[in-house]
Amino acid sequence: MFSLIVGNGINDEGNTTFRIDGDKLVLSKPLDYEEKEFYNILLQATDSQGATFEQVMLLQVADDRGTPPFDITLSNTLVVGIDNPPVFVGIMLAEDIDQQRAHKFLLPINEEFGPDNGFFTVINNSLFLETPRPVTEKQRYNILVEASDSMGNRLTKPFLVTVVEEFVDGDFYLSNHELPENQPLNSIVGVFNSDTYDCDRFTFSLPLEVDLDIYCNDRFELNGRTLLTNSVFDFEGVGNVMVRARVSNGETDIMQDVVLSIKDQNDPPTGISLSTQVLDESSAVSSVVAILATDDQDAGDTHEFSLIVGNGINDGGNPVFSINGDNLVLSKPLNYEENEFHNILLQVSDSQGATFEQGLRLQVSNANDAPEFLSSPLSYVLQDQVYIYALDVIDTEGDPVTFDFESLPSWLGFNLASKLLSGVAGNDNVGMYNFSIKASDGNKESVQQVALTVIDVNDAPEINFVPGTQQFFSNRDNEIQLPFDCIIDPDVGDELTYGLLGENNTALPGWLNFEPAELKLSGIPPGNATGDYRLKLTATDQGNLKEWIIFILNVSFPTALGDLDKNQSFSVYPNPVKNYLQTNIPQGNGEAKISISNIAGQVIKTMVLGAGSQNKIPFDGLSPGVYFINFRQGEQQQVEKIIKQ
Repeated sequence: MFSLIVGNGINDEGNTTFRIDGDKLVLSKPLDYEEKEFYNILLQATDSQGATFEQVMLLQVADDRGTPPFDITLSNTLVVGIDNPPVFVGIMLAEDIDQQRAHKFLLPINEEFGPDNGFFTVINNSLFLETPRPVTEKQRYNILVEASDSMGNRLTKPFLVTVVEEFVDGDFYLSNHELPENQPLNSIVGVFNSDTYDCDRFTFSLPLEVDLDIYCNDRFELNGRTLLTNSVFDFEGVGNVMVRARVSNGETDIMQDVVLSIKDQNDPPTGISLSTQVLDESSAVSSVVAILATDDQDAGDTHEFSLIVGNGINDGGNPVFSINGDNLVLSKPLNYEENEFHNILLQVSDSQGATFEQGLRLQVSNANDAPEFLSSPLSYVLQDQVYIYALDVIDTEGDPVTFDFESLPSWLGFNLASKLLSGVAGNDNVGMYNFSIKASDGNKESVQQVALTVIDVNDAPEINFVPGTQQFFSNRDNEIQLPFDCIIDPDVGDELTYGLLGENNTALPGWLNFEPAELKLSGIPPGNATGDYRLKLTATDQGNLKEWIIFILNVSFPTALGDLDKNQSFSVYPNPVKNYLQTNIPQGNGEAKISISNIAGQVIKTMVLGAGSQNKIPFDGLSPGVYFINFRQGEQQQVEKIIKQ
């Protein structure tokens, strides 16, 4: 006999919403997902001898509307030329957790985000340019696309569609204008040539200061006149791309635009899955026991499944089954006592003949059925976003269920009381994870395989420290290098590019040169250029996020020390310092004697450093404050004030 019993007010708070009728749990009040998603009930089972067992159950209310799409993709946003409108632009697809639902696309009226929607029409999931403006050089259209599923859930996303004139060879042209998709890095696209000029008298480059919303210069590189790829292009995500090359003879620059067409290639299937891998022992011969599915990047491709011969172990269960279309059909009776597991070897072929093989292990359930997962996890989470998966598992016999995990990521944790798997993935956790959730009733277990992707969120560069005042002498050839770690990027592998301007984004003085690849400043200031220059160093990451610092460049007349060659002066950086102080010892006259004292004048460290050496002095063990470094080399002496952060 089953009954709902009084608990502690928390584990029985949902009792009033339900009642027991024999072995059935009956609803007493309406359920509303928006008001309450979870209910705790406290159940008691009593046998014929009066022995009892109590258990708390967590019930979850399913939202009958499902979830809205989480992304919209447009296969192409660059249109080359307009002949006879309407002009096909690209295919729109909606990404949705509810994969079985169909989606409808439209262009809503929205003057802020979709002012150019009126120029376009949508037919099914295809976008057409219906009434284009006259094309001169290029046109840019801002549109807003809305995707809705069958339950009325909606998502909108803006896109920029660019129209350019039909490509016409100019003084310089590329030998090829087609690029097959999925080519490896450093693949040759074509060679720049000219029917008019001797190309060996020109230099070719890809400027990065162009509008990267239109030109894809950052995805290619030049080796002489040869255009190479430095990224992989996917036809399903890109249609046409445009590159702008700079051709220079040392005096005059010519800009040459090139439109490349990304050509579709057949992608083979990448995986085979079954709707279930646990088979009911009582399944009838000739019945469909599972549905076959495959992963294929080519949308709309058709597939054929077959059972193939293996090594005698991975295909041992093949005679028990047959395939009809995408159905796995039972050919012989299942017997748990004789064989609990069946290994089958499957092959899937696409319409172009590309194949993929995968072995699957099928389990036959005993009379005691294994627990069943009613919940499905999300397949992705954004970096720094909370991931929550509420496990909903039932056991038809009412046995208590225990959980175990295999290859669970360290940033995820499981709460048995609430049956919540949760955690937050940080920047170091970006990537793909495959782990297993095992639910066991003591006799049988069900395994849910989870493929979870932590999607990287680009983090902006961060200020590590601000370099101290840098020194130039007038009427001298000066050169200094800024420390690369003054601005750092928390994203592993993200490369920073640098720019230098005046504090208010003004141009640098004509005598000051900046080499961004080496963070070097050089120049010969004239005699009337003395004073402090506040300079702005900007670091930009590959996602175009920026950070900047202001530092001072002081230009002064040469002193007794400055009259020496600049390589005879003692330099330290960064200032302020955190962990290490970099010292440059001039060639000078023999070894240099160094002493470090605090603000009270107490010497706390001494050392001898070789002439012409570069050294790191550890500062991480010193307290924050002001310190003085006394440098002596022969007759030359210098004192520097250092701020320890």
